[in-house]
Amino acid sequence: APELVEAWLGGSLPDKRFQIRVAVREIEAWLLASRQSMASFLRVGLQRVPGQPDDLPDPKRTLVHLARLSRDRNLRDEIVARDRTRSSVGIGYNSRMAEFVRTTWNLAEARSNSPSLERCVRALESMQA
Repeated sequence: APELVEAWLGGSLPDKRFQIRVAVREIEAWLLASRQSMASFLRVGLQRVPGQPDDLPDPKRTLVHLARLSRDRNLRDEIVARDRTRSSVGIGYNSRMAEFVRTTWNLAEARSNSPSLERCVRALESMQA
């Protein structure tokens, strides 16, 4: 992430109030960090949702795998890619994840399970001062 910011901005921020955050892995790590909410949404056991999502090499793949285990067939069909497609996700993946964020995702829980999300939220909160 530091190298990417360097390439984009040449090493200096345009204004001291300017903040930039780069997801080192994928945003799905922050979604998975709301463990109880994700387990409930996907209808899988809580023990299946990883406790340290920031450390996952491929959070999206983990999320899709969890959906594959879901007791909800419609959810599985929408989130999991069909066998003969090139896509890593199903056709309803984006709409289902948007629904999850709108209705179920718990920021407080996610912050407690994701140090990177905690740092991001603190940075945003510091901008309010």
